[in-house]
Amino acid sequence: MLGKAKQAKKAILLQMLSKGRLTNISQAAAQLNCSKRTIERIIKGLKQEGYHINYNRFLNRYQLIKNHHGQNDKGEAENLKE
Repeated sequence: MLGKAKQAKKAILLQMLSKGRLTNISQAAAQLNCSKRTIERIIKGLKQEGYHINYNRFLNRYQLIKNHHGQNDKGEAENLKE
């Protein structure tokens, strides 16, 4: 189970992803006061949970890919509460 600090970082990363504000791992690590490896682990965990996260080289940022209904694959509202 994740600690409270890691859960908070996960929630902030999901929010950054949903708003298109995650441009790189270093920036996120500095903003969340943790290592780049921690951010990578959280993103890997999110992917394992079913979130579709990709880096878009054209836009130079990470993206949370939405399904054809306009929601994240796991459902936008329920996942951002975690």
